[in-house]
Amino acid sequence: MIKVYIAGLYSRNKQGGEANIIEIFENIRVGKEMGSRLFELGYAPYVPWFDYHFILHAQQSEKLTADYFKNVSLEWLKVCDAIYMLPHWEYSGGARAEKELAEKLGIPVVYTVDELEKLKEVLA
Repeated sequence: MIKVYIAGLYSRNKQGGEANIIEIFENIRVGKEMGSRLFELGYAPYVPWFDYHFILHAQQSEKLTADYFKNVSLEWLKVCDAIYMLPHWEYSGGARAEKELAEKLGIPVVYTVDELEKLKEVLA
């Protein structure tokens, strides 16, 4: 099963500015929707937008910093077979760093499901 890291906007909007709460929720929806789509297509997606569950259920949430979440995400990226870049990813500092790490590690970067499907043929 191909492990796919999904990268995209979280706290930035589609114009590169700081997202308001509605835009953040939209970013979460987009990321989770793509994760569900890839799951249904037979991939094993890593979906960073599900991280909020850790805060909702944490015993000591004050220890869960943004840097901690970023570091955990990067550890998952290191073991993925591909990284899927959602539209407008270039406005996210985190997504840019994830793409850079993927390229450094030789992890394929894709932007569409069609590209991922073609990669699936190569990786299988």
